Amino acid sequence: MSSEYNSKLISKLYSVIKFSEIERVLNEISEIADPVFIYPLFDRWKLYNYKEDPSSHYFISALKDIKSKEVLNVSSEIFILSKTLKDRIWVYPIFQQYNYFEEKLIKYAQFIIKKLSINDPLYQIFDFDLFNLLSYLTAGKRIDSLNEDLKFIIFNETIEYDNRKTALFFLLRINPKEEFNYFIENYNTYRSDDIDILLARELRLWKGNQIEKLKSIILSKGNTRAIELLNENEKKKQNEEKKTQLEKSIKFNNAQIVMTITELRIKINQVCISKPDIKSPIFTDNEIFVKQIESATDRDSFLSKCVEMRVLFRSISKNIKSIISDTEIKKILPKQNSTDYDKPLNRLIIYFHEKNIKIDEDLYGLRSINQIVNIITHPDLQKELIFSLQKSNLYDLYKEENWTELHKKLLYLLQTSLEKLHKNISQKN
Repeated sequence: MSSEYNSKLISKLYSVIKFSEIERVLNEISEIADPVFIYPLFDRWKLYNYKEDPSSHYFISALKDIKSKEVLNVSSEIFILSKTLKDRIWVYPIFQQYNYFEEKLIKYAQFIIKKLSINDPLYQIFDFDLFNLLSYLTAGKRIDSLNEDLKFIIFNETIEYDNRKTALFFLLRINPKEEFNYFIENYNTYRSDDIDILLARELRLWKGNQIEKLKSIILSKGNTRAIELLNENEKKKQNEEKKTQLEKSIKFNNAQIVMTITELRIKINQVCISKPDIKSPIFTDNEIFVKQIESATDRDSFLSKCVEMRVLFRSISKNIKSIISDTEIKKILPKQNSTDYDKPLNRLIIYFHEKNIKIDEDLYGLRSINQIVNIITHPDLQKELIFSLQKSNLYDLYKEENWTELHKKLLYLLQTSLEKLHKNISQKN
């Protein structure tokens, strides 16, 4: 079924016109990351490259998620064929991923950075493009020679602020002791409001005697905003210490629920193994799930927990597959599109029905929980998220931003769903 689904995705990749639809297809391709998509992506990129369409780099981004040495070959072709500077830069993370540090690639990256250092209008790039190039050169151990070029970028006030910030980030990591000493000794020469603020933001990430010395210089001579940033950092450190104490007190708040969920998965597997018409587990091991023991304490950590929880819903054994027709499946899953039949939870429902184990289409709430953890990180799906949260009686916690309790409640719903599933399949002979 997966090969059929991939085939349909490829067809869509060639046929859809609206870029919003193409983007949706590319997101699915990135998630599946099957090597079968490599050359269709390359073909579509070539068309967009020919038209010099500014969206062409999206196809490169999808390529990056596919784990195959053939991706490296295709990326090398893209580098040669590309009509735009942006696309040539976008293949550098792929080269880095495969430890491909060819001399011509290194020299080209260095060339672009040197052009940027003199603010050449033909080589204006975004900060994330500069980050990709400098990251590649750092990984290839060829960034040292750009020491002066990076300083030109940092001190040139006509260059985009974020590019100067990125240049400083990498410069200080070439030789921290030497570079911090340079800024200390030459402070009066290079000093400006922008430089003070750039340094203040970076200094918050470092510790040591040189750091404290440079901080004290900025605190006594620097820009008001830079001084505020350094003082805010001290307050932040104090708050973080308090937060650490709080986190320690609630770190294992979800231990019992997580343990129960883990035991339920094992019990469900044991029941399935004991059934003559199944004889195999339905869930695969998931070591990431144990991280759910530690409670979410803020929005970011809650979203991170949701992303980790997604893996649990994909941990369905590859042995769980059906041979029944799409017509029969439509009767089992009337609300689902045929393109979604191969998704893990759908496969599980179809499989159980084939074995005469009747399961509701929501899989006792598992589908609803899966939907929440999948759409919660997408700002453009807020309406769907609110509906799903309300349906599961979670919206009030979300609205109140009670992330710790919301995380715990999600886990409790997951536990309840697995208890119902276990009870159901245990009653079948």
